[in-house]
Amino acid sequence: MDCDYRWSHGRRDQLSGRYAEALTRLCSFFKMNNQPAYAAECLHRLLAIAPDSEKDGRELIKLYLEGGNRSGAMKVFKELERSVRERLDIELEDETARLYLEMISSSSGSGRMP
Repeated sequence: MDCDYRWSHGRRDQLSGRYAEALTRLCSFFKMNNQPAYAAECLHRLLAIAPDSEKDGRELIKLYLEGGNRSGAMKVFKELERSVRERLDIELEDETARLYLEMISSSSGSGRMP
């Protein structure tokens, strides 16, 4: 028996958008209340929905760098770069490329942005 659930695609997309919006708001709330671990979890969930979202990826990279987690930031960057190339077949946005250059040229060794 072959079932056709195409009727549900619009509703699924609508709910997915609302979920992403809620995660974005939660992330902002957690950042404002100095809870970076919870903010990072929201960003990870957003990237699970849209792994090629450079805006969310950059935000997570910055959050990791602010917390001194340079290896985590680098891991997010590499995964973001892979997703953008595989899914969209384009280069990273200039802002993302600049963030990467700043990250690798940081000479402090602390993993924090200059």
